[in-house]
Amino acid sequence: MSTISSTFRASPAQGVADALRGVRTSYLGGKLDEAAQDCAETLDINPENADAWFMLSVLEARRRRLPEALKAIEKAILLRPAHVLYREAAAQLYIKAKRLDVAANQLETVDALTPKRLCVSLRLVLLAMAAHDQHGRRHWLHQSLKRFPSSVEQAVLYALRVARTVPTSVARSVRRRNSPITAAQLAIAWQHVRSGRTSTAERLALKAAGRDYGDPEAALFLARLHAQEGSLARARDIAATSLELLPDHPGLLSEYAIALSRVGREAEAWATLARVKAWHRGAPDNARGHAFVQVKRGDIDAAWPHLERSLSLRPADAEIHELAGRAFACLGWIGEARDFFRRAASLSPSAIQAWTELADAGLLSPDEPAYKRLASHLNDPRVSQSTRARLHFVAGRACEGARRFEDAFTHFEQANFLTDVAYRHRGWVEYIDRLCKSFDVAYFARVVSYGDSAQRPIFIVGMPHAGTQLVESALGRHPAIAIGGERPTLSLIADELVRRLTPATPWPGPASVLDATSCKAAAARYGADARSVSADAAHVTDSAPHNFLHLGLVATLFPSATIIHCTRDPVDNCLSLYTRLMNREHAYSFDLNHLGAYFRHYERLMGHWRDVLPIAIHDIGYEALLADLRAALEPVLSQLGLAWDEACLSPLAAARESARHDAAHRKAYQRHLGPLIAALGSPTHS
Repeated sequence: MSTISSTFRASPAQGVADALRGVRTSYLGGKLDEAAQDCAETLDINPENADAWFMLSVLEARRRRLPEALKAIEKAILLRPAHVLYREAAAQLYIKAKRLDVAANQLETVDALTPKRLCVSLRLVLLAMAAHDQHGRRHWLHQSLKRFPSSVEQAVLYALRVARTVPTSVARSVRRRNSPITAAQLAIAWQHVRSGRTSTAERLALKAAGRDYGDPEAALFLARLHAQEGSLARARDIAATSLELLPDHPGLLSEYAIALSRVGREAEAWATLARVKAWHRGAPDNARGHAFVQVKRGDIDAAWPHLERSLSLRPADAEIHELAGRAFACLGWIGEARDFFRRAASLSPSAIQAWTELADAGLLSPDEPAYKRLASHLNDPRVSQSTRARLHFVAGRACEGARRFEDAFTHFEQANFLTDVAYRHRGWVEYIDRLCKSFDVAYFARVVSYGDSAQRPIFIVGMPHAGTQLVESALGRHPAIAIGGERPTLSLIADELVRRLTPATPWPGPASVLDATSCKAAAARYGADARSVSADAAHVTDSAPHNFLHLGLVATLFPSATIIHCTRDPVDNCLSLYTRLMNREHAYSFDLNHLGAYFRHYERLMGHWRDVLPIAIHDIGYEALLADLRAALEPVLSQLGLAWDEACLSPLAAARESARHDAAHRKAYQRHLGPLIAALGSPTHS
């Protein structure tokens, strides 16, 4: 007879206690087999002992016998159903068995029995995340916020670190916060972003940020969210507003610099980075800011130390790998650039530039493993709606490259459908009406002497994808002309005039009250910005396509300006916009009907400018450029007093190759273009 049996016979209660004490001693001493044998013997004598069944489940789990452990813990719970410890242990075992729904049921019972325990709601958050249960995830995060406002800081950290559903910078910021509720709001906002509910995420983050964006982490969240969604101007404005309250915050300064760089304000971006205090210059955000701005400027030598530091500090940051890819591409090291783009794409479905570069290089054909990974992201509910929309554009380009045009157009339709942005056509029509009414012949007669005739900028305008970049690239090869790129300066000047002269009336409200002093100051500001591009060039280009809206202001400020209007076959132009990723500020481009209607009123405005502007407009057709670039541009150079330079022909070959592909695409998509052709209206547009 064993020692356990004799002890039970002498004193049953004492026998249970002694037996389990012996089991624990053997267990702690690493004698698992001996402990299990003693535990089994105890249960043979007293099978109704719940603690013994619980101890047996622990032992079987340690011996990697999961089915036996589950049977033992189920028996313990059957005997003592209200025992919280048993149910928590059962949840852990079911998680190991990948039975997440049963684990969640056990923890929900624990929560009902002891509703004041923070760790239980946290585990339920994580289980919902692991099971892709968005409703459950939101519910238990909200429960944490509601029940534990003083401890939610730890809740958020735990959930974020283990589930890895938000950037680590947010998790780090939670430690520093004095407002745990704000931290929880940001955490929940990130969950909404990942689920595609960006508008809900924005509302939560706005609540956390405060009316003046005084909370820096919330402001950073909003700025990055809007940049990710393509609302670049909004991202810039949020960072700028927050900096008014926190002018020395290094993260905000770096984010503001990146936002400025994205919208073409390079000089201001560089000046913003210079404001970062010396002791913050090695911080990850600042290294990222310097790397971004300098790569955008094309100064790869200066960018590289910051890129290396960013890569060492954030080796899993897809954006840094994208930047490195762009840097190598600028140097002409195509193989290395593609390696970085591949790495960025493998790190994040949101690395849209990396995916696009791979598609354009023919490395995302539908038979490639990378394309299969891309396709998996398209149906993944954890990937935000905006990211899935952009990935559909990439998939469309990949299918075009493989000449699978029906699949490609299906992807483009889905991409445009998922891009949830409102377009108000009536507002667009009314805006064109106001421009035509404000800038009439009488207006130009009144302001004839207000501008600066010494400045001779070159404005290249038109619809996007109508050839503005080709014209600028060709003219920029001339030694007397500097490429300014798509500069936002004219729009900023218009906004400034509104704030100063007619704060209650949007543009073109100030046109009726413009005076010579305001115009001279505005022209001087534009000139200073142009000189930041080149102090020596006789002419600096400005190729922001939508400056066609501001040609009345151009003619007012710069009577000696040159205006080049790039045109293209309307169907080709609109199809190019529909099948290419545009940012959210081009809200008209996500629907074929809207595109056609928008294009009609753009043409109406250009007809008005030809009738009333006191300076000439050079209309240059994209098709004419491709056929004979010299014949199209030489008259413009002659007006500028410049001789033709053969270097201006160098961008032509690449443009012709692109146009050849576009022609093939229009033919392939012809049966889908009925709504666009109908919206364009005029028979000449067919």
